[in-house]
Amino acid sequence: MTIQAGQSLFRSLKALLAGIDHPVLQQFMQSWPEERPMVRELATRPLPVLSWLEEARRNAAPEASPVVQFLCNHADELFWSQTYSIADFGEQFLDRYAWCEIVGQRGVVESDQIACGFLMLGPDTEYPRHWHAAEEIFIPLSAPSHWVRIEEGDWTRLKAMDIAHFTANQPHGLRTGNGPLVAVYFWRGGDLVQKARI
Repeated sequence: MTIQAGQSLFRSLKALLAGIDHPVLQQFMQSWPEERPMVRELATRPLPVLSWLEEARRNAAPEASPVVQFLCNHADELFWSQTYSIADFGEQFLDRYAWCEIVGQRGVVESDQIACGFLMLGPDTEYPRHWHAAEEIFIPLSAPSHWVRIEEGDWTRLKAMDIAHFTANQPHGLRTGNGPLVAVYFWRGGDLVQKARI
């Protein structure tokens, strides 16, 4: 990704998050890096789940559409990662899962205070129960409905631009419906490069 494109994505993501009126999210935003960050050029890594990115763009919430469109335009310039292996969740899950860090220790913009980026899940996919030391805000950008489960509770519907908040080490899982998911994840505190426990 070019430095200019990296800065544009950084600013677009910041504008989207800053425009959401949510007290916990605004606390997270206090640790957002300076306005003119140093942008790192990272290796690119396409993964199978990106084949659903265009469908997710068509179903993006209006306020998230510019960010998701930018993500579509530059997806092949980003380093998409997977935390897990086939032994953890199976091959089908890996074909339908990836994340890309924009701000953080592994991001386009470096930060040791937060980790923020995008999660992609394919349709009809369950991200099983997991937990991590970092506190997390999670925001779906695309419709149709998705579901979240916190600890041992019931699955709760999560629409585009709804906010889920997971405290440190709080078990949670995700599930998509008949469409793919593009979401923002936002971590603070704890180990920001930790592999979630399952």
